[in-house]
Order: sequence, then C-alpha cells, then structure tokens
Amino acid sequence: MQPTSIRQQAIRGLARVALAQGDTCQALHHYGELVSKALMGRGSAEHWAYAEYGWLLFQEGNADAGRFQLETALEVLYRQGAHNMEQIAADYHHKLARIYWALDGHYKTEREYCHAHLLDAAAEEGPQQAGAFEWLGHWYREVAKDDVRARKCYQRALALDPTLEGAGTALCKQLQAAPADSTDSSTSCGAQLVMELLQEILIRAPDAQWARARLAKLQLQLGQYDEAVTSHQAAIR
Repeated sequence: MQPTSIRQQAIRGLARVALAQGDTCQALHHYGELVSKALMGRGSAEHWAYAEYGWLLFQEGNADAGRFQLETALEVLYRQGAHNMEQIAADYHHKLARIYWALDGHYKTEREYCHAHLLDAAAEEGPQQAGAFEWLGHWYREVAKDDVRARKCYQRALALDPTLEGAGTALCKQLQAAPADSTDSSTSCGAQLVMELLQEILIRAPDAQWARARLAKLQLQLGQYDEAVTSHQAAIR
C-alpha cells in the first residue's frame, strides 16, 4: 500500500472546494491535473483521483471519458492496495456499472460489463449495495427479461434502503400487473399487493416520500378519498 501523497490530497481538497462553490470546470481542472501526468507516464496518481474524476466526468455528460477513468481507478486500486479495499472496489464497480448502463450497446447488454460489475458491487456490504441491487433489478427486467430475478433484486434493494424510489416504483409496477382477483370487484390482486408493500415501507421508513405519494395516488384510484388526502398531505410536508 502506497503512502498518501500530501500534494495529491491538497489538490483533491481544491477540487472539492470548487465543487462546493458550484465551479465544476475548476474541479475538473484540478482532477485532470492529478491524473494527467500519471496517464502520460510521468508520475503516479492514487486510485481515488481517477474514480472521482471519472464520476464527475460522467455526471457532466462525458460517459466514455468517465468509463476510462473508473476502469483505471479499479486497476490502480488493485495494484496499489488500500485500507478497506473491498469496500472501495465495490463503490467503483457500482459507479462503473452505472456508466456502462448509460453508454448502452454492448456495455449494457453483455454480461461482462454492466451486469458483472453490478454483481461485484452487490456482493459487498456497504452504502453502494442497495443501489447495486436496484440496478441489477433494472438489468434483469430490461435486458434479460427476467421478471422473477428483477423482483427479487428490487425486494432486496428495498430491504436495504426503503427510500430507493427507483426500486420501489419498479416493484410496484410489477405487483400492479398481477392478475385481478375475480372474487373482489373493488380491488385487484395487484393493487392489494402494492398497498401492502407501501404500508410496510412506510412503517419501516416514514421518510420514504415516494411511497407516501404513491400510496395517496393508489388510495385515490380505489376511492379511499379520506385516506388519500391524509397520505397526500403527509407526502408534501
């Protein structure tokens, strides 16, 4: 494991200050300064420099440049080593998978890219794990057309973080598509499942506003007007 460079940490600090001030261009300049000499073989940069630079490039709309930097970040991380390396790598895998998804084409559909990195991210406990399961759900639903695995991934994501709107919305849509219960003319089987899910989510995470807003909409559709008003008022507080 290499010692942390004081100079690199100082430049990192300048980049973060620039971001806090809303100066993305200056932040990109500082991160570019960190990695440019290393990429030309005139020095070295730490793994986090490539990762933070790559993610910022991606957020600014340059997905392919972000991909290169995150791929480099993983290579450097495994070469240099680091404290909590597995956790750091999981975060990089998750971000790289998100970039592959955005790039579309073979990066999204072939298992060695987006799918493989999401699996690596989901395998490690940490703040990235819930999001990794959410995007695995998207991958199984949209790419593999495997609704069963997609549902399991969404359920796992919500078990880890009930506030994840993407996983929650996708799971609700899957449940809503369940066959109607012919013995109950007022409520479909799918609506009942969604109602139960949303109520469970709100018990576990009262601040899950996506669930409260969706519950209000469902209650309105079912004619539960008083309950819908209460849920709506709670959602906009």
